[in-house]
Amino acid sequence: DLKTSDPQVDGMAASVMVAPYNSGVRLGKLTIKACENVDPCSVAYLFGIKGIPLDVAIRQGFDDTIADHKNISVVAEGEGKYLGPDGGIAATQTILQLNKPFQVMVGADQSIQGAAIALKDAGKAPGEIKLIGFGGSAPALAGVADGSWFGDLFGAPGDEGRLAMQAMVDAL
Repeated sequence: DLKTSDPQVDGMAASVMVAPYNSGVRLGKLTIKACENVDPCSVAYLFGIKGIPLDVAIRQGFDDTIADHKNISVVAEGEGKYLGPDGGIAATQTILQLNKPFQVMVGADQSIQGAAIALKDAGKAPGEIKLIGFGGSAPALAGVADGSWFGDLFGAPGDEGRLAMQAMVDAL
């Protein structure tokens, strides 16, 4: 069940994760903020890998969160992969060719990193399209810091995850 981070096996168990559905909820909340006072607010959504359970759960949390906000609609989708900016560049170029204007783009950091490159190449000023990523990468931190990204969703960095897992092992 990708809506919970609670252990899902019998017996003693520990879990260190953010449920993917909850990540989608948080992405939806950032999108609602990005779309404040924008009506209509059109969104381009980049899946990592469309159809895998992780991305299905993230998208479901996103959709459930924006559902009551009638000013927000997803007008285009793409698939950016999780292997660096190239997938995001290609997906964004395809979305731009659809000629459906959008104000916000949401996706994994790798995809959004590529989207920023493709948008710049298309003549869009940094920040003209509000970029929302998830992953907590160095490019995301830099983009949020310089204002070219609207926001980014962070999971527990590796060190924190290892420390949390060690604490649970010690407790068990």
